[in-house]
Amino acid sequence: MSAARSHGGSDNGHSASIQIDPPAQPIAPSATDMPFPLPAHRPIYNDDDEDSDEDDPLLGASSTTRGGRGPRHHQLVDQDDDETGQRRQSGEPAPFLYRLHDWLADHGTKLKSLWSNPRSVKVSLPRWQTVLKWTFILLNVVLVLGLVGLSGWLWYEFVDVCEVKDSESVQLQYSFRPEQYKSFFFHLDQSTVGDITVSQYESSYENDGGDEVMIYVNAKGSSSDIVRAVTLGSITNPDDSSIEANVYLSMREWDRDRAFKRGCIKIDVRIVFPQNMTHFDSLKIHNRNKGDVNLHLGPRVDGLYSQDPDNSYYPRLPAPEGLKVAVDRLDIKTNNGNVFFSNAIVKEDLKVIAAQGSIYGHITVDKRVETESKRSTILTIISDSTDLDVKASAETSANVVMTSTLQTLTGYFPYPNGTEPTAYLPRIELDGEQAFMDIRP
Repeated sequence: MSAARSHGGSDNGHSASIQIDPPAQPIAPSATDMPFPLPAHRPIYNDDDEDSDEDDPLLGASSTTRGGRGPRHHQLVDQDDDETGQRRQSGEPAPFLYRLHDWLADHGTKLKSLWSNPRSVKVSLPRWQTVLKWTFILLNVVLVLGLVGLSGWLWYEFVDVCEVKDSESVQLQYSFRPEQYKSFFFHLDQSTVGDITVSQYESSYENDGGDEVMIYVNAKGSSSDIVRAVTLGSITNPDDSSIEANVYLSMREWDRDRAFKRGCIKIDVRIVFPQNMTHFDSLKIHNRNKGDVNLHLGPRVDGLYSQDPDNSYYPRLPAPEGLKVAVDRLDIKTNNGNVFFSNAIVKEDLKVIAAQGSIYGHITVDKRVETESKRSTILTIISDSTDLDVKASAETSANVVMTSTLQTLTGYFPYPNGTEPTAYLPRIELDGEQAFMDIRP
């Protein structure tokens, strides 16, 4: 810049003037003078097609060189010419494609850095990316919790096994007078493992109830909560003089399912009839869970059958003192266990079902016998009836021994004056892979 100054005054007729000369050449700014650095891969776009940047003072170079860095970046190679088939430059700007490419490159790099080291990079994501990010995090949390829950369920179903402890037990007792009722029904359907034993009074029980029917329940469980939930109740019906006794597990649904599936509780029931009871219209004993039913109405019988039924078809009986209890209708059932019965007199119908076990019985019956077992059935029937139907079915073997007196087995005559009635051939139907029938006079 140069300036020429003239001095003068108004009093002597002189005047003053200032003159500024323009620069000879425009000054091109350096890279350090830019307000922000220009990346080498990003061109400076010129969206105005008609304007030329040859004289742009910020570039300091022609539009073909862009400051000496090569041809214009924003020019596109147009599609093939239909006539010549040669490529040509259209010169039309394409800001959308370049901006899309730059946006993907920049945000991809930032997201990659954020994923590798979240604390070192701070980015401001759009709203939809934030939603996707937190959705991905929540899905991972749900997946982890699901895997933990699945592992716990697998442990509960297949690994964790309940251990029934004798120390954690509870004993219940219930009694009623048999002369008040003609029908008695006892069923056990709220436990996993349970045996039901029905017998008459012995010497050790003479002072326990006198002439009452006594029900003793001994429950053992893997925890005190399960054991304390056991209760014993009865339902009486004065109309038909019947009584029904039940064992309940008043517990939470989760504990109930655990007890039922895993065998966390064991219940042993003993029903004792007095010696002076000689007749009962109907007697039903049902065990709807895993466990045996033992019915001995009369003298106590030790070792009714050998452990291997194939080695002995006949029960090992002591010399009995007499058959005490007579039942018109006897119904015994167990869902998952065996049934043992002996020394009972059934006047009309005997029905025994062992859905998953075997049946071993020694009984006096007059009219009808029907048994059904999953495994084997071994029956010793004493009868002098001329109209007797016997139907025994088993998947493996069905063995029936018929006789008209106990003398054949024990040398004892149950009938008065030592008489022995004449036995007639009954109607017997056996169903099983193996069937054996022996009729003895």
